[in-house]
Amino acid sequence: MEEISPQPADRWGNVAVSLGFDAQFLLRSPQGDGPWPGQDRDLFGCFETPTGVRLGNSLGRLTINNRRAMGLMLSIPTATDDDLTVLRPWLQERLPFRLSDKHWTRWTLNKNGKTYRPKRLA
Repeated sequence: MEEISPQPADRWGNVAVSLGFDAQFLLRSPQGDGPWPGQDRDLFGCFETPTGVRLGNSLGRLTINNRRAMGLMLSIPTATDDDLTVLRPWLQERLPFRLSDKHWTRWTLNKNGKTYRPKRLA
């Protein structure tokens, strides 16, 4: 990284050399009894949110260019508010970075049965 930094960037901040790595995974249940239920893209009609979250799939994304960044996109199907009060701290204890409180969204199926609409969670 030190040998290729700093890289020239265009007016939008894009650099010439960038390495990205994505890994899909299943989220475990905090009770330790296997994966969280409902983690299957097909159950959600392969719907992908505008930010790239595929409902039913969780994704870790690592990007290396002038900076290093990691993104974590979790899909926790059918999680109730009570589930999230257990899940959020359980996840945070196991991650080496802080989860943002601003980016939690519940996606609910529209009346047309084909698309989902977002609702930010507090």
